Amino acid sequence: MAAFRARAQGKIAFCRTAALVALLTAAGCAGVQEPAEAPAAPEHSANPAGSGYDRSQWRPHTNADGRSLLAHNTIAQCFVDPDPSQDFAYPRFSVKRESRTIRGTRYEVVNVFDRQQFSEAIYLRSGLSTPLLAVYSTGKCQDDAERLLGTYEKSGRR
Repeated sequence: MAAFRARAQGKIAFCRTAALVALLTAAGCAGVQEPAEAPAAPEHSANPAGSGYDRSQWRPHTNADGRSLLAHNTIAQCFVDPDPSQDFAYPRFSVKRESRTIRGTRYEVVNVFDRQQFSEAIYLRSGLSTPLLAVYSTGKCQDDAERLLGTYEKSGRR
């Protein structure tokens, strides 16, 4: 009986070893794929929010309509659009234009109102027709967005 038990244990050990070798062989033959990297946010060379924003204050956010925005980390409902459109020619929109100097650079700021309520502020460098960014809130949010522009101007990446 002892001989039978020793033989059975030997067969079990052999089967376990064979199964382990088979698994290791199969794993070695299988193509190991590198983990896919998340695509980087597109860098807007003429845009301050493209890649040079302060990630401790701003984070990438995808809007419900699929636009890539930046959301402020500490100010609720504070969003910046690094690629704004200028589609505010609807009858219910009114526009107030003003000029501001941020870090020595003149900007035309187009404040858009939907009826009487603020909708967005679009920043264009004076003399250019392409907007740099839009901010969708006033107050501290708009102040931080202007700091984003100022940092961009200071970096010289225009």
